[in-house]
Amino acid sequence: MGIFPPFPGARRAHRRTLFFALILLLPPAGSVPRAQERLEGSDFIFVEEQSWRIGEVRSYTLLFDRVPFGRETIRLLELQGDRAGRRLKFSQTLALDLRALGQRGFLTFFSTIRYAKGNVPESYRVEGVLQDRAGYSTYSRTADPARRTVLNLELAGTRRRMTWDAGGESREIPLPPTAGVMLVDPLSMVHWERLFVGNTWRVGDTRSIDVLLPAGSPRFDYHLEPFRPSPPVPRRVAASLTVEARETIEVFSVPISSFRCSIPDLGLRLWVSSNGGVLKVEDGRGLVILLER
Repeated sequence: MGIFPPFPGARRAHRRTLFFALILLLPPAGSVPRAQERLEGSDFIFVEEQSWRIGEVRSYTLLFDRVPFGRETIRLLELQGDRAGRRLKFSQTLALDLRALGQRGFLTFFSTIRYAKGNVPESYRVEGVLQDRAGYSTYSRTADPARRTVLNLELAGTRRRMTWDAGGESREIPLPPTAGVMLVDPLSMVHWERLFVGNTWRVGDTRSIDVLLPAGSPRFDYHLEPFRPSPPVPRRVAASLTVEARETIEVFSVPISSFRCSIPDLGLRLWVSSNGGVLKVEDGRGLVILLER
């Protein structure tokens, strides 16, 4: 038995049936297939929470003067609620090899951050550990408790506060006004992505953003003194973000279409995808952060 019935009249009738069935399956005139809609949608930046899945991990490589000296991994731990009140929790590990800067030690930060409504920061906790390594040996010494620090920032509710623990002692750090701010740790790529949530951004758009930097702006330099734990100095910055141009960049030799954005008030330039994912960051002073693929 074939596809068609075995007698000629039935074959013609079956062909006519298939022809009309195909016409019904074709999209009406003027409609655009979903794949093409997504392609056209890449002409602007828009972040949806569906871009992250529970348990998904994204990793980045940090370079200074083109030399790799760190790695960052981000994982989405929780995703709750509907679009009007979506809550997220991310964890992050940032490991920096200070020997690449001519210093001693290996600095690791473990952090968690919670968001409400997709981009409203609720809390941020960062634990930093500095371990010594002699020369370029493989193994680290046990971390000295005196070199362990914890920054804890609470932005939910009426009482907003930041504490800093070091060497077994805790102190409260004065905060600048936090109403309406976006939380930005310059070395945390997931913080940058949240800036784009809820808005459509096109080339040429410039918007004002108030950002809170919980520990100021990091600076890496061969001539700085070795890392020493010191109380953070949070800053609130009235900044502007501009989507400058569409640009194809290479990330580890892979060409990727991106949007080049700048935040002149922080001296930063970012390249992001159409869904706001961070592909590359430069600080203009030798630091480059690249998405791993």
